[in-house]
Amino acid sequence: NDIKVRFSTNFVANRLPFSFDIKHQLLLAYKEILGNILKHTYSESVEINLNFRTRHQLVLSVKNLFSERKTDVASNGQGLENIRQRINRIGGDVNIEEGPGEFIVTIRLGQGK
Repeated sequence: NDIKVRFSTNFVANRLPFSFDIKHQLLLAYKEILGNILKHTYSESVEINLNFRTRHQLVLSVKNLFSERKTDVASNGQGLENIRQRINRIGGDVNIEEGPGEFIVTIRLGQGK
């Protein structure tokens, strides 16, 4: 099953202005989001948007557009809870939006989130 992936960012340099722990927790949350997409849906396209609003504020949004949910895989919400805990631990917040055929996870870190 092919998944179209679109990645956009306004980040040019190769360094994030955040501590190792923040980058590590963000990477683990991102990995969990992508893993949940593959595990729980028949995804058609994924839009990943990483934007810096200021030097110390970032927004990561992952939008999954899917044809249907997988019925043979149990879902207990633990993956989303893991994401929330990781991001809350580093001072960020997580917003989850769900609609027919789409699921969007948005992570905000930094000042003015």
